[in-house]
This record gives sequence, structure tokens and C-alpha cells, in this order.
Amino acid sequence: MGRLQQEENDFCTESAPTPERLRALDYARGYPSDIMTVASLKPTSLPQYLSLVRPFTGELWLALLVSVVVWSVILWLLQKVWHWLVGGREVKFQNAIMFGWGSLVGQPPLDPSTNVSGQLLVGWWLLFTLVVTTGYGSSLVAHLTVQGTSKPLETMEDILKQHNWKWGTERSLFKGAVIEYFSKHNDPVVKQIYQGAEVLDSDKALEKVLAGHYSLIVFKIYISVIVASRYTDARGHTPFYISNKGISVLANLGWCFRKGAPFYSRFSQLMLQMEAAGITSFWIDNVVEQRIRENREAAPLISPPLLQHSTVSAVVKSP
Repeated sequence: MGRLQQEENDFCTESAPTPERLRALDYARGYPSDIMTVASLKPTSLPQYLSLVRPFTGELWLALLVSVVVWSVILWLLQKVWHWLVGGREVKFQNAIMFGWGSLVGQPPLDPSTNVSGQLLVGWWLLFTLVVTTGYGSSLVAHLTVQGTSKPLETMEDILKQHNWKWGTERSLFKGAVIEYFSKHNDPVVKQIYQGAEVLDSDKALEKVLAGHYSLIVFKIYISVIVASRYTDARGHTPFYISNKGISVLANLGWCFRKGAPFYSRFSQLMLQMEAAGITSFWIDNVVEQRIRENREAAPLISPPLLQHSTVSAVVKSP
């Protein structure tokens, strides 16, 4: 950029626009920028024995427990007041709570109500438990049929929610406009990611990802080429998961020209026309496919035993 500003060069390729650069140089949009995503181990398989509790969330189980207690207390107090005013059979609290719980598991004891108001309350509770047990039963069948997996790491917020987790980014990409984005961003999540990120080569970072409790924050196309070239077998199996969500760190990529370059306007016009016609995206897809093919021919896939071991590690260690 300094050589362009001093007019020692006419243009440079694959650069990102920043406020400082746009004040000193002319910029031609060339192609959309890649999003920055999270590369981690694939999600783990959830234990089969937890299928009994997975149909409902923890909050729903707690709400259901509170509902049983509250309903039992209301029924007990209602029958106790009736017994105090009118007399008759008294309802014990343990009978009320056992009926409330027994209705949920399909084994209700004898109806503890002693009057019409109590019977009406019991009727509504039986209707409520019918809805709950029907929903639970259908969801349980689904969880027993298809084994569930843990949630994949999709965003930077997901990384920060993990316990004892570390992350890094690619050394060759973490410079220029990328560093400016992270260092000047006001979002506390982005700040925390920037402060805790290790800067290292992708191969070293992927080794740490394979070891577990580690994620690589990197551009999606860049890491997809590496994973497809070296860490994916002929059947498409890979131990890595590349998130579908990401952040746009750069507005776009293009060419920078020195001020006053006579061919700037023509280049800018042609590049915009190629992008609008879909030629740019077509070229990018072809380049990615060709690079993966060339990388596979130049460097063999990591040894099958290591790849198989990594896949097993993904099941065991991934959050």
C-alpha cells in the first residue's frame, strides 16, 4: 500500500478496503469477501440413556415439577377448607401429591377429591397430564429412534460459552484489515475473541482441534480447501465441522490503484460487470475445485488410522 501511495506501483490485487486506504488510493471491487467461520470437531453423540429426559428441556422439567406441587397444594387446601366448613372425609397432603404425580406417569391412585370443586380441579389436571404425556411419548419415540448429537459450535458466542476452551486463527490471514476489524470492534464478544486468540499456522491449529477443546477461527473457503484436501477421505468423512454461520469481517475484496491511474475506471467497470454476470463466482468455484485436486495430488491424505482415530476423538471430546 505504501508503494501505491508513493506511486512506485500502479495497482495490487486481492486487497480489502479500509477508511485509511480509501483516502489515499482508488479501490475497485472485485469479488465478495469470504466469511470468517469456526472450525471445530464434529458434534458428539449424546448418551443413549439420557433419551428419557431429552424430550423436555431442563426448564420444562422444573416447571412440570412445580406444577405438580402447586396443584397438589391447591387441591389439599381446597379440600381442607371444605372439611372445616362442611365436614366429611379429610384429604391428606400426601394423597393429593401422589395423585398429581401418578397422573403424569399413567398410574393415578384413587381420586382424592371430596366435592364438586375438587372433582373439577382433578378433571382439569387429568386433561393437562394427557397433553403432557402425549407430547412426551411422541418425542421420546423420536429420540430413541434417532440418536441425538450435541450442538455444533456455530458462532463466537458458542466458543465463549464452552468451559476450558481455547481458540486461534491463521497467521497468514490475521493482518491488515482483519486485525483492524477485531482490534477496533466495540462488541464485547469480538473483543474477548481477539484478546484470547492464538496466532499460528492452520496445520498446527488443526492438530490442536483434533486434540479437543479447541477451535480455529478462519475464513471459510480457506479452511474448507485445507480440510477437503488433507483431512477428508474418499467417502467424504472428516473429523472437522466448519460452521455455517459466520461474520463478514471484510466488506469485499478487490484491487487497489494509485491515485490518478488512467486505467482505474475501466478496470472497475469490467470487474463489476463480471461479478454481476456471475463470472466471478464461477471462477471462484473452479479455482477451489482445482486447488483441492492439486493439493490431493501433491500431498497425500493424512494416514487413515490417524483420520479414524480423530473421528473417534471427535465423538468423545467434542462438547
